Amino acid sequence: TDTDVVVKADLPGMAKDKIDITLENSRILRIAGSRDIEKKETAPGVIRQERMQGRFERVLELPAECKNDGIKATYKDGVLEVIIPKVAQAKEKPVKINVD
Repeated sequence: TDTDVVVKADLPGMAKDKIDITLENSRILRIAGSRDIEKKETAPGVIRQERMQGRFERVLELPAECKNDGIKATYKDGVLEVIIPKVAQAKEKPVKINVD
């Protein structure tokens, strides 16, 4: 938007306490996390149990310089949304340059 950078990421099956988000140098957004999946099947005379663990990390260069404060992140129904306020850019007026 004009005032914010909005990043959405699909993270199905993640627990929100396993998601780590950092903003570096006002332009680099790092989203990382891990998840543990335990699968258990039972049948007469058979018990099968599996454990899987996965880690991910995604690094994004943001299209504008952003503020380090006022960042909001929400996680709902497997979708992470991060809203980062942009640094206000001063609107420069055209300057007349005389040729000598």
